[in-house]
Amino acid sequence: MGRNSRKQCSRKRLFLLLAAASVLYAGCASVPAPFFASRRPADRLFQEDNIRESIFRYRINESKSSGPFFLSTNGQDPSASFMARFASPKQTVTKASQSYFKKEPFPGWLRDRSTDGQGISYSVGRISWLSPDQVEVRGGMYCGGLCADGGTYRLEKKQERWVVVEYKVEWVS
Repeated sequence: MGRNSRKQCSRKRLFLLLAAASVLYAGCASVPAPFFASRRPADRLFQEDNIRESIFRYRINESKSSGPFFLSTNGQDPSASFMARFASPKQTVTKASQSYFKKEPFPGWLRDRSTDGQGISYSVGRISWLSPDQVEVRGGMYCGGLCADGGTYRLEKKQERWVVVEYKVEWVS
C-alpha cells in the first residue's frame, strides 16, 4: 500500500467517524419546544374577534354616552357577522362608515349619518400575541375635534373569556 492510498484511507475513516458522530449527536440532542407564536391555533381568527369584541364592550361600558357607537378594525368596517354581536335595541352600535364629521358647532363632532346624533368611534388595530393567554392591541377613541385618545390595550384570557386588564393611554386630544 502506497503513501497516497493510506492518506485516502485515513481521510475516509475520518469522514466516516465525523459523519457517525454528527448523526449520534443530532439524535441525542434535545429538541427545543417550539415558540408559541409559531403555532397557529385553528381558532385564531375566532379568538381575535373575541378579543376585539372585548375591547369594544369595555370602551362602550366605560363611556358616559348612550351612543351611537361606531366600530372599525384595522382601519376598516368590521364584517356583518362581527357587527351582529352588538345587535341590541338598547344601544346603537354600527360600522364606522356610518359616521361623519360635522365642523359646527366648534370644535366639531362625530355624527351618525342616519340620525345626525353625536357619536363615538372606537378602533382597534393589529393584535400582538404575547402568549396564548395574553395579547396587546393598539386602538383608541374619536368623537370630535378635541375629543380623542389612543393607546395600548392589554388583555388576558380568564376562564375562557378575553378581559381587558389595562388600557394604557398614550395620547389625548
